[in-house]
Parts: sequence; structure tokens; C-alpha cells
Amino acid sequence: VETARNSLALFETDREKIRTLGRIAGSCLRLHEHLQRHPVTNIVDAVAGTGVNRTSISNCLQQLQDLEIVRELTGNRRNRIFIYDRYIETLSEGTEPL
Repeated sequence: VETARNSLALFETDREKIRTLGRIAGSCLRLHEHLQRHPVTNIVDAVAGTGVNRTSISNCLQQLQDLEIVRELTGNRRNRIFIYDRYIETLSEGTEPL
């Protein structure tokens, strides 16, 4: 129950940050919803999961990186993978080995 509450609080905090982005906020909010279901994603999967075009998804991912909501894992220019770090951390709380 605590993990669910912490996840919901994280989602709301991140949504508030995204709402400050101006015109691109709507597309970024759709991407944020996709990340809640798929916390590790790439551009192709995000486009398929949101219905938002590739250029907008790429711009949104850059914005979410700037807001420190997602982190790019590969360091590549192509085939990049993005992770919703704090969500993964929230899901992992209390699962550390004894």
C-alpha cells in the first residue's frame, strides 16, 4: 500500500512539473502516462504507446530529462533507452537483500 501511495505522489509531482512546459506539455503528459506503464522505454515504443509523432516524443524525452524525470541509459545517438528512475526506485523500495 505504501508503494502505491508513494507512486501516486511521485506521478502527481512529476505531472505538475510537466504542466509548466507550455505547448508541448500535452504530448509530454501522454508520454508520462506511457512511462507509468513502461518505465523503461525507447522512442519507437513511446510513439506506438502514445500515438504522438516521433519528433514530439524526442522533444518530450529531452524535456523530461531536463526536468530529471527520465534518464537516458545508452549514451548513443540512436536506439536510445530511457528509464523513469524515481519510479523504478519507488517500486524497488523494501526489496533490498537482507
